[in-house]
Amino acid sequence: MKGDSFVPLFRKISPGDYTVVLGIDHFIYTEFVATLVPARIPGHIFWTYFAGIAQVGSGVCIALNLRLKLIGMLLGIMLFIWFVILYIPRAIADPYTDKGNEVTSGFEALSFSGIAFVIACKPWGKARRFRVGLVPVTSILFLFLLACFRL
Repeated sequence: MKGDSFVPLFRKISPGDYTVVLGIDHFIYTEFVATLVPARIPGHIFWTYFAGIAQVGSGVCIALNLRLKLIGMLLGIMLFIWFVILYIPRAIADPYTDKGNEVTSGFEALSFSGIAFVIACKPWGKARRFRVGLVPVTSILFLFLLACFRL
């Protein structure tokens, strides 16, 4: 049918787009994000920038279909480590801060870790690759502007 080719815009935005925005937030809110790194881990600013670079890089690779298995696995491992060493201790220590924000953030990190592992483990044959087109690239730019200027 003629209407079967219609795909809404939100279905073309890849998981990499959101990962790019989260990575950019590490650079915009460096001081705040550095406070989230546990005190027992030295180099808070370094880890903030490292995580930001890793998220932006992995988000761009996912959006452009570059090395999906490797990037998905590395991103999933990084986010799962965050879940274990950052979010679980903070949620246990004070689960009621900001109406349960620590618990919600922990589940968010765990879910994005799972999404990254799904991207890594899905069999990406040549016929099954994501379609790279104007929409993912445009959405990355739009989300970048949204993150930078809070439109």
